[in-house]
Amino acid sequence: IAAGGGFNDGLNVLNIVSNHPSCARFISTKLLRWLLNYNPSPALVADIAGEFTRTGGYIKAFVRRILHYDNVLWAPPIFKRPFHYIVSALRVMNANITSLNTVRQTYLAGTGHTPYAWGPPDGYPQEFEYWGGLPLPRWNFGFQLANNSVSGAAVDITALLNGATSATQVADRIDVLLFAGEMPAADKAALITYLRPAGTATVPSTTQIRDAFGLALSSPAFQWH
Repeated sequence: IAAGGGFNDGLNVLNIVSNHPSCARFISTKLLRWLLNYNPSPALVADIAGEFTRTGGYIKAFVRRILHYDNVLWAPPIFKRPFHYIVSALRVMNANITSLNTVRQTYLAGTGHTPYAWGPPDGYPQEFEYWGGLPLPRWNFGFQLANNSVSGAAVDITALLNGATSATQVADRIDVLLFAGEMPAADKAALITYLRPAGTATVPSTTQIRDAFGLALSSPAFQWH
């Protein structure tokens, strides 16, 4: 780099770094770990890095290649970090949000994932090993959300049920809402068993139904994606 370039010297350095093959491999590996697989194969990293280089680092193009149907079809599940778990639960339960203070200060803080609270500049870890040992706050959030005990996040169970009343119908609705119809058969069978009316009742109680949603939100199938 010739002397006297001033501001352009910095741009030249950025161009040199971004065009280096190691940059393509590094960014491709990071995005693969984030979106697809904690341990991507060298061949997959090379494929995505090639797309990065071919498109000049066009993010949309190589993210689309990472999420190609064949890659997603064979990818292992990734454990939801607490923020993603809580947000996905709020979405599938169609919670009416009037305040995020409790979600942020109680539930995200309790899971160790308060936004902007990670000191180092590398961001919160992605790996299961970091997050997988603290399930209780996640389970608590799932049950408390389903039971309308999360301040600022109201859930309309009646609207979610859409007329479902029997144990099987309620389990079917949970399957559709939370798992897009792909709830594991064993989990669904367990929900139906739990939802069977007690005593002389003909339909599950409201408490049973709310707790069934909580069980589904706490199940491994919802904790991973």
